[in-house]
Formats: sequence, C-alpha cells, structure tokens
Amino acid sequence: MKQLMLIVLFAVLLSACQATRLVRVPNTIAADGPPEIRKIVDLGSLNINPSGELSQIETDGSFVSGEWAAVVGKGLCTDRSRVFLDNVPVTIEGCMEGGGLLIRVPRDVRFRHTYKARVETPLGTTDHPLTVANFLIMADPRENQFVFWKSSEEKEKELVFNEKASFVKSLLAGPYALGPIGGTVYVTASSDKPKAGDLSFFELKTVHLGAKGGPKEVSTMDFQAKYEPVSLAIVPGGKYGFLLTSSELIVFDLSESDHPKVVGRQELPQLSKDAAPIYSNIVLLGDGTKGAVLEERSNQVYLLDLSKSATPAILGAFPVGPAQKSSYTIGLVADRKNSNALWVLTGLNAYQVRQRLSNLWSKKASDTTPTRASLVRMELKDNALVAGDPLNLPDGVLPFGLFAEKSGDVLVSSVAFEKEAFAKAELSVKGVSKLLKGMFDSLFAGRIYRVTPQGDVKAEVKSINLPLSMTNIEDSPLIYSTYRITISSLASSVGVQLAVDVSEQQSLEVRDMNWTTLIPPYKFFQEVAVY
Repeated sequence: MKQLMLIVLFAVLLSACQATRLVRVPNTIAADGPPEIRKIVDLGSLNINPSGELSQIETDGSFVSGEWAAVVGKGLCTDRSRVFLDNVPVTIEGCMEGGGLLIRVPRDVRFRHTYKARVETPLGTTDHPLTVANFLIMADPRENQFVFWKSSEEKEKELVFNEKASFVKSLLAGPYALGPIGGTVYVTASSDKPKAGDLSFFELKTVHLGAKGGPKEVSTMDFQAKYEPVSLAIVPGGKYGFLLTSSELIVFDLSESDHPKVVGRQELPQLSKDAAPIYSNIVLLGDGTKGAVLEERSNQVYLLDLSKSATPAILGAFPVGPAQKSSYTIGLVADRKNSNALWVLTGLNAYQVRQRLSNLWSKKASDTTPTRASLVRMELKDNALVAGDPLNLPDGVLPFGLFAEKSGDVLVSSVAFEKEAFAKAELSVKGVSKLLKGMFDSLFAGRIYRVTPQGDVKAEVKSINLPLSMTNIEDSPLIYSTYRITISSLASSVGVQLAVDVSEQQSLEVRDMNWTTLIPPYKFFQEVAVY
C-alpha cells in the first residue's frame, strides 16, 4: 500500500513539474461561461508555429519587449474577445486549445512595469498581472562586443540592473537598433573577411532578446560597403532597416526577423574629390516614409524619401544655419514629441577640437566659425526642412552628444569649463568666492544639460566624470555611459574607467581604459540604449 501511495505521489509531482502543453488552433472557440486567466507563459520573440503545439524552450518566466505571450485559461478566445494591457488594446494573434489566446508584448514597453492584462468577452471580464523586464545595451567596439544588462526584479529596489552582464561578441561593435516589433536587436559589426577591391565586409547580426538565459545571437548575414556603418534606423511596426555609412544608405528587409537581406542602396552626395563627407546620423520622420541624415562637414541635413523603401531618393540638402568656414555640427536626433521634427546639436565638434580648442582662450581666433554650443530645431514642411533659431547653451560648453526625451526636452552631454570665473576674478571677498566656485565647477566639469523647447537651460548632472551617450524610456531613470575618473590610494595613481551610470542609483563597471582614450578627436562613444 505504501509503495502504491509513493508511486501516485511521484506521478503527481512529475506532472506538476511538466509544462502545460500549449496547442495553437486556427479558429476562435465558443465559450460556455465567463473567461478565466490561469497564467501567462512567455514563449520567446522569434516566429512560433502557425498551428499545433508551441515550443516552450525559451520560457523563463520573464517577459521582454516584443515577446510572445500565451494567455492560458478558458473562455478567452471568442470571436468578440478583446485584450488590453493597462487599458491599451492589444491584437489577439491566435487561439489555443482549451480557450486560451496568444498576444505579443508591445515593442515600446515601460520600465520594470507590471501591466494589467485584461480580457473582455460577452460573458465577462478577467485580468492577470504581466511584469516586463528591460535590457540596457552598450556597444563596446574596443572590446569587440555588445554588453547586455537585464533589469532586476521589482522587489530588488537597491539594484536597477543585474550586475552580471551577457555578451555578444562582435568585431568593432557598431550601431544597433531594436527590431520593428521588438524582441530582437539588430547589431552591426566588422568582418574578418578580406576586402574585395575597395569594398569591405561587414555583418548584420540578429540578437534574440527573449531567449532563455539571456540575449543570444541567432543569425549573421554578410554585406559589403565602402565605409564602416555609422547609424542604423528601423521603422517601428514596419519591415525595413536603414543603415548609414559615410558614403551610402543601405536598405535591409527585416520581414523575416532572423533572416535579413539587403534590398536597396542609395549613394549619398560627395562634396568634392579632396574632401570626403562626414555622414553621422540617420533619423526617421513622420510615419517612416521620410528620413534625414546629417552631413557634418557642410553643416547640412539631407532629406530622404523612403516611401519606396528599396529605392530611397534624396529630396534636397538643407543648411542648419548660415554658411561657415568649417564644420560646427555634431549630431542629430528625432524630436520624440513631434514626429515631423528633429534637433541638431552644434558647437566645437570632435573633428576640429584639436585645432580650435585654443580659440576659446584666444582674442584673435584664426577661425570665425561659432564655437558656442547650441541646439537647432528643424521641422518638415512641404518636403523641406526649416531650421528655427538656435537655443544657446552656456559659454564654455564642449558638447559630446544629445538625446531627445518624450516630453520634448533635449539632453546634451558635455564638458564645461568656467572660463569667465578665472578670467574675471577680482581681489575681493566676492571675487574670491566666484573664483572658488569656478574652480569647484571646473573640477566637476562633466555636465548633462536639459534644454526645453522654449530655450530654458538647466544643468541636470554635474560630475567629475565625463558623460557620453544617454538614454531612458517611460518610467526609467536617466542612464548614460561615462568615462569615470578613478583614484587608487595604494598605487597613488589616477585612472579612467568605462562605466554606465543609472542616475544616482547604480553604476555598472565595464572595464579599465587607457588615458589616450580621452584625447580627442573621439572616433566612437560607447552608445547605450534601454528597451
């Protein structure tokens, strides 16, 4: 009798440990009672079976951007069912045996957020929590890798991200972007294949964010280009990706997430035989049928027609400001509050900083090109980009990069020196006070400025470290890569370290660096993004 009881108990425990079979069916299922959600199961972000049993090999209990979610229960998938996440409608992607249904987590999720998943049918309403995780990503070309940190569980308030990172090896890791529906990230890298004439080989890799155990590379495709990739943009909800190099625009078809392919190319204007252009950023405008790229050397933004994605066309070049003797543009980003506008950052840029740094202190500057950092907003009107008046940042600001927030504000990372505090110090109590303040502020020269569309400027961050690339999403703190100054009391030495700061909540160490990394011109800042 005892043996029989043990066998029964073992069978019960074994069945409890086994995953519930999830079978996709082609049709809705009539309900004979009110709906009920028993659980929600994550299935990874790659394509799933159109019918039959669904694989749970990627199930790990964690939901990320764009991941498939099996809502298990009864009476859920009727012909009049509706699904909501926090009152926002979500498309029903399919039905399952027993009355469950399939959805996808939205591409643009909130930060460490627990959504209320609600299903409404003619026979009632039911809901269930669905908590999402996020990934912080950094491209680290010097170490030939992409670094991924996953957000910690909600209960772990002291840690925003798990400090143990995942890595995807990529030679000279370059620009990257979130896939059209989320769940995958497309990353670019150099290839070790030999050049073919004047063309080099590069790679576009598909990284699966919803993989069990952390992000995994699932495919790699080779492509050729004359120059290395500098910027990648993908249309949310679309099927195309646009990769910018210093000489052309390359179009990828991403309709099969793990099998991208090149479908088009567009040569970009060359200024002259003696001066190669410096194309640095691409952003998408409107519904993705227009795009803009910045050409730094001529201080112009080129407007692109992307309505026929495989055959993009150039609509024209539009100056950021008055013509100048040399380059003064640094980068551009899309205005996240107005999809038909963008922001351009101007000032003493990295390509001229060695030659022109002395201009800040010289009364007879050899180059009259303005070095005052500013933001210029350009808006799309009748197939033209119209520039507004510049919004100036304080004197002495040497900008690195910019990031647009959903609120409409723009953040500018920089180093700022209090030139006036030293130049106009007076021998008085007030003068000494100003001098000491200037010395203190110059010690904490790393700055992130917040600029409103109305032109109000505020120092959001002051640090002894140098902030570089910035990112955030809804509900997240400000996150930025940084060159951090380290002091060793034992070795009596000062070093520099690459890190990622999560506002004042957490700092993620990446690696020690060589001091020569801080000597301009900078080739590439460690770009960060959170999805």
